Amino acid sequence: MVLSCERIVLGGGIGAQPHIHELVRPLLAESIAGYIPVPELVPPALGRQSGVRGALAMAADAAAEEGP
Repeated sequence: MVLSCERIVLGGGIGAQPHIHELVRPLLAESIAGYIPVPELVPPALGRQSGVRGALAMAADAAAEEGP
């Protein structure tokens, strides 16, 4: 594994389901197989607005790079 992340954000409609985190955690631990500590699974901090806000931030960055 190239990275050793401490946290994985599970977003979208699926990630918003509380029971999904409990289902994914053991599968993640199994796939990592002890190579690194199992990362924490968390919902997005901005809830269901994360995708829209991320897209707006990317659009604003692209517009700033283009200039007037």
